[in-house]
Amino acid sequence: KLSGPQAASRAGIKPATWRHYVHRGLAPAPDGREEVSGHPWWWEATVDRWMALDRVGGLGQTCAVSPDCDVHHP
Repeated sequence: KLSGPQAASRAGIKPATWRHYVHRGLAPAPDGREEVSGHPWWWEATVDRWMALDRVGGLGQTCAVSPDCDVHHP
């Protein structure tokens, strides 16, 4: 289970970029929310699947809409 900053780190982007992507629907919606805090979380597999799909053809489009795009291409 990953917090937003952990999901961003796993994806190789800044937390602010991850939040932007989630808000715009460019990254997956949270898999759940913490009961007490309400903070969103994602399964590792959700982030991995998004990264695999995005690397195939979406990162160029995703970066075009983010003013602070910092995606690390392999």
